[in-house]
Amino acid sequence: MDNLSGFLCSFCCGWWCLLGFLICRELLLRRLQGESIADKELSVLLAREQLVPLVHSTTYDDLREISPLLASRYGLNTQKI
Repeated sequence: MDNLSGFLCSFCCGWWCLLGFLICRELLLRRLQGESIADKELSVLLAREQLVPLVHSTTYDDLREISPLLASRYGLNTQKI
């Protein structure tokens, strides 16, 4: 996760107030499947259209099965960084 943190710090310089990054890991996908509070919070963030998904330790296909709307956003896959 240190490499991801360093990447975000260098990438976000000057953009921090315009974008929100969501790290999409297996734990988040499990919480979203259960329609927990995370699902409601995610809906609010998606409505602002400033959310960038970062797929980490999972795939966009897995994310698409759980949240097609979130997976439809342009984002980054940490395996390709």
